[in-house]
Amino acid sequence: MNWAADRGSRTAKFGGITIRGNRDWQGAGQPIFLTSEGQSRVRAQGAAAHWCYLGGKSGGKLAGVAILSHPQNSAKPEAVYVDAEAPIMGFAPTEKGSITVRPGKPLKLRYRFVVLDGKPDRKLLDHLWDDFANPPAVDVRLLASP
Repeated sequence: MNWAADRGSRTAKFGGITIRGNRDWQGAGQPIFLTSEGQSRVRAQGAAAHWCYLGGKSGGKLAGVAILSHPQNSAKPEAVYVDAEAPIMGFAPTEKGSITVRPGKPLKLRYRFVVLDGKPDRKLLDHLWDDFANPPAVDVRLLASP
């Protein structure tokens, strides 16, 4: 995401990026909430995390989506937002305070979405977050022609 104000400074009092789970995950559908720090729905609200996961069963099969937050985002690590009733989860960078966007100074927030079948795999999500946060360096050189 790349937000930039075009007229004057603006201050956000709330905001972020969230996902809403399948309607089958509502109520008795028992959605699964998990963060990089191992928190579930009750403990995740407002907690800082590198990634958050929301999943559940739909059509008898378990699946979910994780959001990975980049460490260059302004409110790192970001606070997690969890809706108390609906299957909604995401990041709330303004949980720790307002963010001001000024003309000519864009606010860049980076996220990666990962869709998974089956149970959430913390090791896999930690690995994917690390690859996102610290991409491997690549050095490409042209070989001299013979």
